[in-house]
Amino acid sequence: MYWGFVGNKFANWKQFIPTSRRFFKEMWTVFKIDILMLKKGGKEQDHLSIGHNAMAGFIYFLTFIAFLVQCLTGFGLYAGMSSWWLPKLFAWVPAMFGGDILTRQIHHWSMWFFILFAVIHVYLVFYHDYVEGRGETSSIVGGFKFIEEEMFEKNAPATPNPEKRNEKE
Repeated sequence: MYWGFVGNKFANWKQFIPTSRRFFKEMWTVFKIDILMLKKGGKEQDHLSIGHNAMAGFIYFLTFIAFLVQCLTGFGLYAGMSSWWLPKLFAWVPAMFGGDILTRQIHHWSMWFFILFAVIHVYLVFYHDYVEGRGETSSIVGGFKFIEEEMFEKNAPATPNPEKRNEKE
């Protein structure tokens, strides 16, 4: 979370929130290539993102929101049976969500979001790293992603929100 606020232009939270038409266009492109595996003119499509692609950034943004919902509903459900002061601060949550049953369902749905996120995330990490050779795993483990300079120069503007591209490195 810290790196999302102080990180460079490829890791900053500002890149994860859809703010432009280009962001949604890139999300659709990534969806067609990664999920639907569509080909263009009989050839495999390629999409190079230096940092997170638009789809990954948006899903991370949704994951952060799901994390907040999970915490709120979890503490809200625990507030009714706890004697500790911290969960009691969240006693208002079940009333806001329409009672304990709906709060529990929302908590349960967000759990399934995390399970599906983990499965799809692991699949796509291996897909991008092994099949496409993009260095996703080395980026996660070591913090560095190696891209050939010619490829980088050719795709230099590959950030989801180009208007935020020239901010602090």
